[in-house]
Order: sequence, then structure tokens, then C-alpha cells
Amino acid sequence: MISPTNPSDWRCMNLLAKDGDAWYQFYVGLQLIDGFDPNAGPNGAYDAKKKGNPEGIALLRAAARADHRTTSANAMNRLGQVYLSGDYGLLDIALAYQWQYLASKQPLFEDGYVFDERFATELSAGDMKRLRSSADRLLKTP
Repeated sequence: MISPTNPSDWRCMNLLAKDGDAWYQFYVGLQLIDGFDPNAGPNGAYDAKKKGNPEGIALLRAAARADHRTTSANAMNRLGQVYLSGDYGLLDIALAYQWQYLASKQPLFEDGYVFDERFATELSAGDMKRLRSSADRLLKTP
């Protein structure tokens, strides 16, 4: 059983993520964007200064493009949350809207998807339409 708190298992999870395993791309990406440092002792540690780790973002983007129904939808949703939060140093309301729009179109969320209220107050209807029409490009670029 792979344990995220075991440094030798972390290397294995990272290799699986880099080899294209969508679930591990999602899981390792989540840990890294939240500031996880596997080298900070036997159980790793979270460091607020490491939040928004670019490697984590890249892994979440890869998981979103993986065409894995559940994992990809969750990665899209999480990317939208990351770009909407000021906690990661990546605040970008337009990018957040595009990722959440893509997530809302996934079968996982077919029963309904609730968009953040800030989109309605910070983006015009025209902006949202333009962002929706170009959102698919996020799934084509690394």
C-alpha cells in the first residue's frame, strides 16, 4: 500500500504521476499546490510559502487533460478553486471561471454545478461568454 507520508512512497507516487497516471497526477498535484514538502522529515510537512507550487499546477492540468471522467473533472474543479483563491498567489478570476466552466460540463457534475458568486460580480456577461468560448484551449496546452 502506498502511503503519502512515507518519503520513499512519495517518490513512487511522483513517478506514477509523471508517467501519466491521472489519479496520481491529481493526488500529487493537490499535495504540491497546498505546499506539501516531502523532504521535510519522515512525514513531510506543509509550508504556506510553498502553496501554489508550479509543479502541482502542471500535474493538475495534466490530470484535467487526461480524459479520465472523475479525476479530470475533479482536477478542473480544483484548478478553478485555486485560481479563485488568494491563498495560492495565483488569483486569476478569468482563469478560475474557465476551469470551473469546463468542470461544469463534465458528467461528474451533471446533477448541477454551482459557480462562485464572484464571477457574476467581477465578470460581465460578455466576458463570461468570451471566456466560455475559449475555455477548451486550456485542455490543449500544457
